[in-house]
Parts: sequence; structure tokens; C-alpha cells
Amino acid sequence: MKYIFNTIKFIFFISVFFSLACSKEQKQADILKGKWQITQLSISDTAFVSDTLAKQYFEFFACEKAYTATCEGVYFAESLDETKFKSIRDTFKYNVNADNFTITKVKTNEARFLLRRFEMKKIDSQKLEFGNDTLILKANKL
Repeated sequence: MKYIFNTIKFIFFISVFFSLACSKEQKQADILKGKWQITQLSISDTAFVSDTLAKQYFEFFACEKAYTATCEGVYFAESLDETKFKSIRDTFKYNVNADNFTITKVKTNEARFLLRRFEMKKIDSQKLEFGNDTLILKANKL
């Protein structure tokens, strides 16, 4: 009887642990959902966001069960002058895991620079900041 009680107790604690761990990823995916205007995009200390050339956005779609799912989004770079900069629209897939955000696939080569793992430095309902050793990205929710 004691063995059965201990086994039930162990299963309960494991399920609570996994439930709490998974809820963080889902909460982050829920905050990400929507359109974000990129305010800073730097690769190896070189800034790539220029309001005179393009407006850049991420749009993250709703993602259920983010702790196990591959989620989807779109990267936009809307050109303000097509003679100087070609507009980009590229879909991507991403995973959320603890404090990390990984873009795992992009559809075209134009946004290939996004294929990497990022640390979520700040995420709330209005501001997003993530980066790694070579890329820093900041955005505001629209």
C-alpha cells in the first residue's frame, strides 16, 4: 500500500513540474502572438534597420502547445524605395524553449540571417528583445 501511495505521489509531483515548465513556453508564445515593428537589428555591431530604406516587422501566429510545437510567423521588410532596397516577405518556423527562441526554418534565402538560436532578454506585452553573440533584435508591439 505504501508503495502505491509513493508512486502516486511521485507521478503527481512530476506532472506538476512538467505543467509549470510547459506553461512558461506557452506564456511566451502567447505574448509573441501579433505584429512587432523592429526598432533595432544589429548583426556583429552593424545596424541594419534604417527607416529611410524599409520598415521591418515580425508577425507571430497563434501557437498552441508551444512547449512541443513548432510555431510559425512572417518576417517583413517593406521597402520605402524599391530602387534602393527590395521588399522581403518570408515565412519562418520557430520553437520556444525556456528562455530561448530558435528560428528553425525560413522559406527563402533573403531572411536566412534569422536562422539561429536567441536568448530572450526581455519579453512583455509591449517590448521584445532577443539576441545572441552576433545578432541583437529589439521590437515594439503594434
